[in-house]
Amino acid sequence: MELQTNVKSGEVKISEGSPVVTQVVTKEPDLVTRVSQVKVEEPKPEVKEPEFDFKEIDKIQDPTAKEYAEKAYKSFQRGFNQKFQELAEIRKSYEAKTADTSNWTPERVQSLLNDNNFVNAAKSVMASQAPTTFEGTQEEWSGLSETDKVKFHNMEQEIHMLKQQNFQSKRVQEDESLKTKYGNYKPEAIDILTADLLANRVQATREHLWKVYDYDEAVRRAYELGKEDRQLETTEKKSSASVGGLTTTSSKETPTPEKGETNRAFWNRIVLSNLTKLKEGQVRK
Repeated sequence: MELQTNVKSGEVKISEGSPVVTQVVTKEPDLVTRVSQVKVEEPKPEVKEPEFDFKEIDKIQDPTAKEYAEKAYKSFQRGFNQKFQELAEIRKSYEAKTADTSNWTPERVQSLLNDNNFVNAAKSVMASQAPTTFEGTQEEWSGLSETDKVKFHNMEQEIHMLKQQNFQSKRVQEDESLKTKYGNYKPEAIDILTADLLANRVQATREHLWKVYDYDEAVRRAYELGKEDRQLETTEKKSSASVGGLTTTSSKETPTPEKGETNRAFWNRIVLSNLTKLKEGQVRK
């Protein structure tokens, strides 16, 4: 007789004609390795819409439908030609202005000097330029008065503060949204990790980056793998069969020989135990 034990489910199968065989349990690969090997079916490419052929209108047998189709096509064609003409005019105007800006003549300069708007704008630009006696750089020069400089500095601080407040508000909103999506989301953990990355205390390795890149697909593969494992477990339970009138029973603990117990006594004890359970089940029925 042979005693076979399913390591995962704990089921015991009894058969005749073979000695007791101890099953060797092989170590399965870790979950990450198994998940990375699951192949997910790639989405099918989108079907390209067929292009319209005017010759198809000639195949229409109904005169009314054919006339309506011809009118619709001509209407679309007129709209297309109009848009194309407008685009050509815009391009022509742009090219003319581009040629204008690259061709400076004394007459054109004089016409600009006669334009009050141009003169006022030029004066404003000249006022912002550093004088020839200024020893610093152009970026360091400022035509503002001391009072205006203080006002400008205060304005910069207020803008910086508003940006910080806006950033904090957006981060709180994002954290609240992520809490609803991920039940175990911890904002403080993200804050610590971000600070460590900015301070160079933590280095993002290529494995870390791959895990981030592959997260969504890994979740899908893990889900598919779970379904496969569940289906395999169900199949194994259904495939358990009765042998020699003895019904396969599951046990939470795998029976082991007691100290000093021979193989024959150990086997007899298992058979008697299973027969007792079988009788008890028949009595309950």
